[in-house]
Amino acid sequence: MLTRQLAESVAALDFKRIPAAAVDTVKRGFIDCIGVMFAGRDEPVVRVLLNENLLSDKREARILFDRGMTSSPDAALLNATAGHALDYDDVAIDGHPSVVLVPAVLAEGERLRATRTSTMPRAGIRARCSVQSRRLRLAAKGFTASPDALEHRGGFLAAFSPAGRFRVDGPLGEWHILKNGLNIKRYPVCYALHRSIDGLIFLLSRNKTKKEEVKEVELSIGKLQAGMLRHSRPRNALDAKFSAEFAAASAVVAGRVGLAELSDGFVRSAPVQQMLEKVKVTPVDDPDPEEPLFSRSDQVRVTLSDGTVLAGEPVQRARGHAHNPLGIEDLRAKFEDCVNRTLPVARREALFDRLLKLERLVDPTVLCGDPA
Repeated sequence: MLTRQLAESVAALDFKRIPAAAVDTVKRGFIDCIGVMFAGRDEPVVRVLLNENLLSDKREARILFDRGMTSSPDAALLNATAGHALDYDDVAIDGHPSVVLVPAVLAEGERLRATRTSTMPRAGIRARCSVQSRRLRLAAKGFTASPDALEHRGGFLAAFSPAGRFRVDGPLGEWHILKNGLNIKRYPVCYALHRSIDGLIFLLSRNKTKKEEVKEVELSIGKLQAGMLRHSRPRNALDAKFSAEFAAASAVVAGRVGLAELSDGFVRSAPVQQMLEKVKVTPVDDPDPEEPLFSRSDQVRVTLSDGTVLAGEPVQRARGHAHNPLGIEDLRAKFEDCVNRTLPVARREALFDRLLKLERLVDPTVLCGDPA
């Protein structure tokens, strides 16, 4: 049975059997996720969870590293909320994988360390089974379920598969993470925009174009990408995250699309609002066979006030994509930009260095300790 095979495979997993490339990808996911957790920890949605007395009084795991303690499941929930609040966390397999795993691993790692039953790698293996650590505890207490919960005709796969069609004979043991990796977001906006932002910033920089010279910006992007971008005239930072017009306007006006630009004041500023009117989005129906939510490539075209047309090269993979990855210093730069408002230089450098050695970490509570 598939359910039993999968459970046995997970239970038998030993850290030493995990490929080195997979470990490296996981560490990138941890670094990026923890960085954006710090960046998002003061967002309104996080304050709601902190202020409404919704959290357990148990002292099992830390809240955002230094804001008290609560139960492991509640810490995972709150930390994950902070990690996704800015939509700046990594993407893969049509979703945001690290933000639903890293907070659970950290919370369970801290709880299990307190009971002296696990090291950090083992906690990670256990938390992989479910992002809801409460389920892990129930299972440990003998809580059982149907042995064919996945493959039964009325089971999970039938419920979540198109037209109820699914396979139960596929090979187990293949490492999906090696094939697909993680895509690290360089901009705190919808990932559908990242190739266009890369292309536009490069084009403007290469031609030394001034914002006053720009008459029109055309973004040619996949039609499904365009469908994700709901707000053509955003008036606040949240709507701007899902606006092609804002991404282009920010790239022209500020020369970047960063955390500083994702503020209500910048979005509403006169230069940005005026530039929104100059942005044109052209949907393209040419899906990428490997990533069908995206077109094969995105392309930008800028028309200047004197009639000159600047055409950018097609961009197939954004910087930070698994097949166009960030170097370690670029990853560090994003991390520091996310953390610098919270941690002093010595502590954030120490945190980054400890995350680079994550596989040797026994106690997750040392992550935000004082530098050695």
